[in-house]
Amino acid sequence: MGGPSFQAKLKELRNQIGKRDPMLREQAVDSLGSIVETQPLTTAKLAAIRPLIRLLAADRNEIVRMKATELLGEVGNRRDHAVLVALTADKCWTVRASAYSSLTQLGRRTSLAVIVNGFQDRNPVVQAYAAVAAFDLVGCQAVDLLTPNMKLFKATRARVGLLHVLAACGDERARGELIVLSELPNQQISSAAEGALADPMLQKSL
Repeated sequence: MGGPSFQAKLKELRNQIGKRDPMLREQAVDSLGSIVETQPLTTAKLAAIRPLIRLLAADRNEIVRMKATELLGEVGNRRDHAVLVALTADKCWTVRASAYSSLTQLGRRTSLAVIVNGFQDRNPVVQAYAAVAAFDLVGCQAVDLLTPNMKLFKATRARVGLLHVLAACGDERARGELIVLSELPNQQISSAAEGALADPMLQKSL
C-alpha cells in the first residue's frame, strides 16, 4: 500500500496528530492536503489517509477542524457523509460553513435536508454557504427550497448567498442587487458579492 516513503510520511503524520501543539496538528492537516493535491491517490492510499483526516475533523482546534472538513469533501466516502453531517452542528461557524460545502462534493441528495436546515443557522455567512450548497447539489431546484425560506436571510451577508443562487438561475433583479452590494464600502459584503458575480454559473445565465 503506497511506497516506503508514503508509509513513513503517514507514520510521521500520526505522531504529529497526537501532539498537544495545535500548530503541529495544523501542519499535519496541511500535509494531508498536499498529498491529496499532488499525489495520485489509489484506493489503498485513500483508505490510509481518511482515518487521519477524520481524527483531525474532531480536533479541539477550530482551524484544524475546518481544514479537515474541507479535505473530507475532496476524498470522503459514505462513512464521511455522517461525519460531515455532524460537523454542520459544530460550535465554530467556519467549520459549519465548510461542512455544507463539503457535503455537496460528496454528491449525495440525502444531504439536501441537512443543507436546508442550514438556512436557519445563527451565522449569516453559514446561511449563505448553505444556500449555495443547495444550488451546487440540485441546481435551480434550490430556488424552490429557498423561496419559502427567504425571510430567514435577513442579514445582508446571508442575502448575498440567496442572491447568488437566484442570479445563477437567471434572476436579473438578484444580479442587479449583487452589483449594488459589490460597490458597498463594507469589504466583507462587497467581496462576497464580487465572488458571487464571478461565479461561472452566473456568466452562463446571461
